[in-house]
Amino acid sequence: RIEHQLQISIKSQGYAKLLLSGGSTPINLYRKFKSFLIDWNKVEIGLVDERWVENESADSNYYNIKLALGQEITSLSSFIPMVYDLDSEDENLIQCRKRNYGFLDEKTIVLLGMGTDGHTASIFPNTPSTELALSAIYPDILTNQAPTNPSKRITHNLKSLLNTQKLLLYVKGEKKKEVIGSAKENLLPISYCINSHSAHLEIFWSP
Repeated sequence: RIEHQLQISIKSQGYAKLLLSGGSTPINLYRKFKSFLIDWNKVEIGLVDERWVENESADSNYYNIKLALGQEITSLSSFIPMVYDLDSEDENLIQCRKRNYGFLDEKTIVLLGMGTDGHTASIFPNTPSTELALSAIYPDILTNQAPTNPSKRITHNLKSLLNTQKLLLYVKGEKKKEVIGSAKENLLPISYCINSHSAHLEIFWSP
């Protein structure tokens, strides 16, 4: 599905924009991108969210995704990180918004993951930043706090995540299947994606 959508976008628009999620679940999927028949010169890759750590850290989504994609993709495509200044969260957010400004417009694909608490991207339940991320009427990037370390996060808001031609959710395990099943009744961050009228969410699940 990802390969086909990228091909359509490149053929019709001359480029494609792809936002990827971190975590362990999609890493094997990213390794398979090497087999795609894609002109990666015409693809811009960004992150759904990131931890406020060095881009070379083992905790960095940028680092782990870059490793999985491999040199043959990252040397051709434009892969843009979200961390630029570890001395100041405010300054880093300014730089991150500036460098990732193009990803606030319509994307070709946004690939989401989900935690067992129903969070997606770094939009976690019950934080003030999450309330802002869910209610904002314009696409944006903001900071948030995670319940686990590294706690400082950077994330696209809901409006930005939904601003895409194709919205995909990739999850594994019975527990996450249960969370998805209850998401229409329980008001979780992922519920806003599942119930959205502005973007149709396709869910890919495996045991």
